[in-house]
Amino acid sequence: MLDDATAHYSEMINNAARLMSEQFKKTVHFSKFTQLSESDRRNLILRLQIDNPTSEMPQTFILKKNLIEKQTFRGEGETEIEQFSRFAHDWAGIEFLTQLGKIHGPRYYAGSLEYKFIIIEDLGLAHPSLVGPLTRASTLTNIQ
Repeated sequence: MLDDATAHYSEMINNAARLMSEQFKKTVHFSKFTQLSESDRRNLILRLQIDNPTSEMPQTFILKKNLIEKQTFRGEGETEIEQFSRFAHDWAGIEFLTQLGKIHGPRYYAGSLEYKFIIIEDLGLAHPSLVGPLTRASTLTNIQ
């Protein structure tokens, strides 16, 4: 639910619902969201909960928004090109891993160039960060 403190997310979350509606060919409404990231991070991470999901869709998704408008991250300066490049790498990487199969990382569902976010599979409470799942050694020896 959006309150006064989170109302500025409404347009972005409505855009995310529209993208997921297109993905699942069914109207999607998010009944609740939880901010998982800390306010000083360069990424905004939200867990979005679907109101009345079907059996073909998960109950929750993760929205990762790169905060390109932030000028610094813990004292480090980034140019706008570097910030956008980081966002593009996140998007391309997660979409590529989805093409390889589920065992390589969370599934990519949608992205918005306008709002600079991607929507991916929610790995649950056991994975509050993607750093481990995306950097651990694969159990496969060959990719075919």
